[in-house]
Amino acid sequence: MRWCCAEFKETSGAGKVTLIGIRREESVRRAKRGEISTNIKGKRTEETFDQWSEHEEQMVTCVGGKDKILVSPIIYWTKRDVWEFLNSNNIPHCELYDQGYTRIGCICCPMSQLRQKRKEIERWPHVKRNWLKTIQWLIDNGYVNYNFNDAETGFKWWISGKSFKQFYADEFLQQKFDFKEN
Repeated sequence: MRWCCAEFKETSGAGKVTLIGIRREESVRRAKRGEISTNIKGKRTEETFDQWSEHEEQMVTCVGGKDKILVSPIIYWTKRDVWEFLNSNNIPHCELYDQGYTRIGCICCPMSQLRQKRKEIERWPHVKRNWLKTIQWLIDNGYVNYNFNDAETGFKWWISGKSFKQFYADEFLQQKFDFKEN
């Protein structure tokens, strides 16, 4: 479940203008966005939105009853534009880009591929240890209603990207054979 994006990103910025660094060339979904995203699930007021009325794209967002405006100042930039800007202005960047990363997000993001999560766990084992502690605490305090009693199984399910029903079937309900040559 992608609770973290909602908790840390999507519900912040209520009643404010928020600058974000997304670019159209990053994904098909982002290619559909405009420079200004104003989403309203209530009434648009002249006071808050009249300045943005000339923009065609309206992407609706309302957080806690307050409207949210997202501004993407580099939406039309290419990757080359970004690097030219950073280098020509001597702006430091995260060293992970120099190590082959093309996009940087959260370690073990639920939206990333299993292969990527495994790579991150290998590189940053403390992240897995902290998740295991958290999952065990959730189990011990009755917050987990699934059919496992240990944090390792819970973690394995979480990074799998599968529904619990599918994970449980694959891990516990399937007969597994070990074919060894004798």
